[in-house]
Amino acid sequence: MSKYTVKFHYKGKSASTTVTVEARSEHDAREQVRTMYGQSKPPIIISVRKG
Repeated sequence: MSKYTVKFHYKGKSASTTVTVEARSEHDAREQVRTMYGQSKPPIIISVRKG
C-alpha cells in the first residue's frame, strides 16, 4: 500500500479538491475517490501523484 495524492473536481465546484488515500495502485486510488465522492455524478480527476 502506498499513499497517493488525488486532485479532482466534483459536484460542479469551481475549486479543485485534493485528498490523500492509501491504495495499491494509481488506478485503485482513482477508484477510491470515485467511491467516496461520486454520489450524484462522478468526480473529474485532474491528477494522481504517488507520495
